Amino acid sequence: MNSKDEQMKQIQKLIVEFVKQFGPSSGKQLLNITDYIAKPVLQALVDGEHVGKLELLRENADNDENVYQNGSYTRNVKWGQKEIPIKMKRIRGENQDSQIIPKYQRIIHDKFILDVLSLASTRLSNNEIADQITSMYGFKVSPSVISNCIQTVQDEMRDWHERPLENNYPIIMIDGKVFKIKTEEGGRSKYVNKTLYVVVGINADGQKSL
Repeated sequence: MNSKDEQMKQIQKLIVEFVKQFGPSSGKQLLNITDYIAKPVLQALVDGEHVGKLELLRENADNDENVYQNGSYTRNVKWGQKEIPIKMKRIRGENQDSQIIPKYQRIIHDKFILDVLSLASTRLSNNEIADQITSMYGFKVSPSVISNCIQTVQDEMRDWHERPLENNYPIIMIDGKVFKIKTEEGGRSKYVNKTLYVVVGINADGQKSL
């Protein structure tokens, strides 16, 4: 595992600990701070679900040439105080209902995203994560869907982490929270303090960047 992948896993663990130690309402505040990355993360989840469905259908189809994407449409969903457009892809002749954004649902609850990130940061297998989501939310998700969702979210987070920033910000706001993170060293478990820093820069036009 390279240093960037390890850093992404540490970020995920810190987010999980933030929610555990400060409660769901604090998790909501955290997502409100980062709501401008909600669209790419949610789109990545939906795209991962779509790819997982295609793979599963092709595995069970007599002729996989009959299973293919058949266009797309846009659904507007509400995340916190923002309304964001999500591209939903169709599969020819199949049920179009998404488990991540069910039919007629217009509000996305942040707890689902946080739970996926929380489960992704554990050592659970994709099958075990799928079982946990079924237990928490009452719908079944195949392990292949989980695998694609986690991979696409990690890719989006990596792209966001490497995005270009401006050289100068007239205003910088910094805050930090200390968490106890469980680590493994020499076959033994121990807790160490880690700090999650939130840095918001405001440019000359008043635009914020995290």
